Amino acid sequence: MYRKQFINLIVQGHAEVKPGHWRGIAQGFYNHPLCELSYLPFRPPADPDDKKLIQDMGIVSMIGCFGHYDLWDYYSNLGLPTVSLYGGRPFPGMAQVGTCDRSIGRLAAKYFINLGFRYCAFFGLPGPGFSKGRWSGYKSTLNQAGIQPIPFLHKAAYPGEVKFLTKSMPWEDNIQKWLQGLPKPVAIFCADDMRAFWLSVCCRHADLKIPDDVALLGCGDHESFCHAVLPNISSIKIPYLQEGFAAARLMNEILDGKKPRDTCILLEPEEVIGRASTDTLLTGDQSVTRAIRLIRRDATRGLSVEDVAKAANVCVPILQKRMKTVIGRTVYQEIRRVQLEEAKKLLINTDLPLEEVAEKCGFGYLNRFMREFKIKVGINPGAFRKKNRVR
Repeated sequence: MYRKQFINLIVQGHAEVKPGHWRGIAQGFYNHPLCELSYLPFRPPADPDDKKLIQDMGIVSMIGCFGHYDLWDYYSNLGLPTVSLYGGRPFPGMAQVGTCDRSIGRLAAKYFINLGFRYCAFFGLPGPGFSKGRWSGYKSTLNQAGIQPIPFLHKAAYPGEVKFLTKSMPWEDNIQKWLQGLPKPVAIFCADDMRAFWLSVCCRHADLKIPDDVALLGCGDHESFCHAVLPNISSIKIPYLQEGFAAARLMNEILDGKKPRDTCILLEPEEVIGRASTDTLLTGDQSVTRAIRLIRRDATRGLSVEDVAKAANVCVPILQKRMKTVIGRTVYQEIRRVQLEEAKKLLINTDLPLEEVAEKCGFGYLNRFMREFKIKVGINPGAFRKKNRVR
């Protein structure tokens, strides 16, 4: 009789395994009856009994979120194959599954550019890790659009006991000065939702209106932060379910000798979850604003260029020229962009046949959908679904 192999999930403080991770990991090990999950709290400082407990329990590997070198050093010394669910800095000899931080930054920049912002800023942390990667992708994408973002990299990573809503934070004065000195209106991408929450409080103390003066975007889509303040905070959604599934699959391959112990897999962020903190559209042209709002609301209903021009109360040639000037895309291109983004969501999150995806997204015919998707995305819809779905 075969003995079960235990995969230990590490549950710890700020860099915890997310609920989506847990579901993905469970799915990833579902078809492996000899693998079973355990949740023993191994963590520094090292205990001589840790290795004996691991041996007695039959634990053969570890999965967790390891963002700091002290954790990496501890788990490396345990001598087990380990997968870190962390998209920031890689650690020598440790497998990694996460979401690409540069891609997260690029997505944030494109989101603000599409909203029409010409002034952008970044609120993050100094040094290596996830914040540096997100800043790099954000800055480079904005630079390509002729925008120079202004960073604030505060030194306090996780402040101690701070009563956020009742008194100022110890370092809040510096942030308020930075906020007040930024050109307005400004869009600020925060390295994570916790920092977006802090910044929302600072804006209130500085009498800055969100989103009229400052539009805020976080990352992680954590309800505890995004819905803890008004206006609710927009955030970039991370594919935690896919990360967990990929981590489980990678661990199986490592244990089977098919992948090296230092394999790195980085996924793409899912989408921006728009909420009131970014509910604005800055174009300087009311006809373009009306057109964009209509497209983003009704593009999947088979909207035509003529429909948009009529709603914007201008003729087609004039609206086309204005759209191209303001957002760099024609009416038709913006309609197709919105339709394709919706198609991506349906391909990843549903099992709908491709014909139904094409119909729901406003393409009308499957052949048209297949052709345009391949041109814009680089692969056909079926391949995109296979690449991004958790099975």
